[in-house]
Amino acid sequence: MRTAAEIVHRRIRTSERTIHDLWALDYNFTPGERIRLGSVDAPWIPRPAYVAHLYAPGTAYWEDVGDDGTPVNLHCAYILFADTGLLRLDALLPDSPRHARFLDEHGTLGNLFHEIVEIGVTEGEEGYWQAHAQFFRLLSLLHNALPLGKGVYRIQDTRGVRAYSEFAQEILTFCKSHIAEPITIADLAGELGMSSSALAHRYRAETGETPMSALRRERINLAKALLAKGYRLKEIAAHTGFSDEFHLSKVFKQIEGVSPKAYRQSLSSPTCPVNVCNRT
Repeated sequence: MRTAAEIVHRRIRTSERTIHDLWALDYNFTPGERIRLGSVDAPWIPRPAYVAHLYAPGTAYWEDVGDDGTPVNLHCAYILFADTGLLRLDALLPDSPRHARFLDEHGTLGNLFHEIVEIGVTEGEEGYWQAHAQFFRLLSLLHNALPLGKGVYRIQDTRGVRAYSEFAQEILTFCKSHIAEPITIADLAGELGMSSSALAHRYRAETGETPMSALRRERINLAKALLAKGYRLKEIAAHTGFSDEFHLSKVFKQIEGVSPKAYRQSLSSPTCPVNVCNRT
C-alpha cells in the first residue's frame, strides 16, 4: 500500500482522464457522481453511495457530476497499491475494462477505509503496520464478495470487521495495543474485570470465534505486512508476540497455507513508506 486518503470535496465538472501505474481502489460515502471507463465514448456509470471501484494499473477512467450537471459535495476515499500477482486481484476483473464494482450495503468496506486513514492521522509512521493489517482485511473482503455479474460483486455482511459490540472491540483494542507481548485469556479477563470462562464464552457468542483466534489473526496480518517490508523472521516474531521464528512459521502456514518464506518470495518489498493521510 503506497497511499491512502479520505477526502471531502465539491465536484463541479468532468475530471481529466485518470490512469494509475498502481492498483487503485476508491470508495464513495455519498451519492451523486458517475464514471466512464476506457474511452470518452464509453457510457457513464452511476456511482451511488457505499460502492467501491477497483481499477487495474493502466485503466483509464473519468469522473463527473450526476446526470443533471448539478455540482455535488462528495465524501470519498481511495487507496493506491502495488501487486506482483500475490494478491490475485486479476481474477476479480473482466478482461475489458479492467475494473470491478463492489456494493457495500452494510458499510463494511467504508469502515475499513476510514480506519486505515484514521490510523495514519493519529499514529503517523508508528501506525504503518496497523494500517497494512487492516488493508489485508479489506482485500479479504473483496475476495469473499458475492459475484452478481460481470465485474460486479456484493460485500458480505460478515460481522467480523467493524460490527463488534463495545465489549468485543475492547478486547481487540487491547490485543492490538499489546500485540508484541504474551497475552492470555487471564490477561484479557483481568483487563475487563470478569472471569476467563465468562469472557471466552461471551466473545465467542458475539463474534463466532475465540479471543485467541482473533489475536492470532491480528498477529498474522501484521506479520504479512512486516514480511512485505523485508524484516527477518526473528524480528517479525518479536514484533508480533510469537515465542520464536519457528512458532511464527508454524502458525503462519496453518492460517495462510504457505510458509513465511514462500509468501515473501511472492512479494516485491516496498521501497517507500505508505503515505496515509486525511485531506479535506
